Amino acid sequence: RTGQLMAPMIARIPDSVVLTKANLLKTLLKDTPSPRDDRAAYDAFVTRIKAQVTRWGGAFRDDWNGARLSLGGFRATATSGFLAACHNWIAQVNLKAASAAMAGGAA
Repeated sequence: RTGQLMAPMIARIPDSVVLTKANLLKTLLKDTPSPRDDRAAYDAFVTRIKAQVTRWGGAFRDDWNGARLSLGGFRATATSGFLAACHNWIAQVNLKAASAAMAGGAA
């Protein structure tokens, strides 16, 4: 819409809780089974990760149109599925934490 002012973008800095969740999620994802070797184990693993994200207060969408993960004030998407969105979320949190540290902000 023309004539409307847009709210300024405020860079969010991940706090220690969000960074801890990112590190825990990264650790959990290291044990991802291969969907080619055992599809049932892979599907069960994805279900467990989704349950963990929900316990942490996160929300997600995972459908034919891709995946989205929202957790701790950060959002990530992926066209290749929920686990890819998790990896993108981790990368975003770590990148923003590193940028804040370089700028002298506290995480």
